[in-house]
Amino acid sequence: MFRYEWIWEKDQAPNFLMANKQPLKKHESVLIFSDSQTIYNPQMVGNEERIQRRAPDEITEVYGGKLSMDSLSVYHGRFPNSIIKFNRQRGLHPTQKPVALFEYLIRTYTNEHDLVLDNCAGSGTTGVACQNLNRNCILIEKEHDYCDIIRERMATAETLQVEQRKQQTLMDFVVAK
Repeated sequence: MFRYEWIWEKDQAPNFLMANKQPLKKHESVLIFSDSQTIYNPQMVGNEERIQRRAPDEITEVYGGKLSMDSLSVYHGRFPNSIIKFNRQRGLHPTQKPVALFEYLIRTYTNEHDLVLDNCAGSGTTGVACQNLNRNCILIEKEHDYCDIIRERMATAETLQVEQRKQQTLMDFVVAK
């Protein structure tokens, strides 16, 4: 069942050859489907602290129903809106997406060690994002050339992670002294 839509706003609109026939498309839709309630970990924007308080017995309209509560909520940042902006990545695949975009979406809809399936893996962006975020993944790609690219990207990402862990361990050791 269709739930809602995100809009990925790109830094530049591609396909200038069609500009005299149609508007340049500077966005792509990300559609969310689910049979039931999904995991949703909103990625807060900014880092300012916000406090929201409802007074005792205050009656509030919530989706057609009534809600009475005394509560205090503390948020760090603002809730995201449906338009997210990430620069495009070019080079390895004609429709390559940015790792940062996929990390954002994977953090939003999964928890650590969850399993992510990409049945059109392309250049392996989903795999790199999953590796960076401690998620498991299954990647499916029918083009053998892209399978080689995926293997290389995953190996490079793993090497970078090992190096980052070494640096963090060294920093932790220095701070602990």
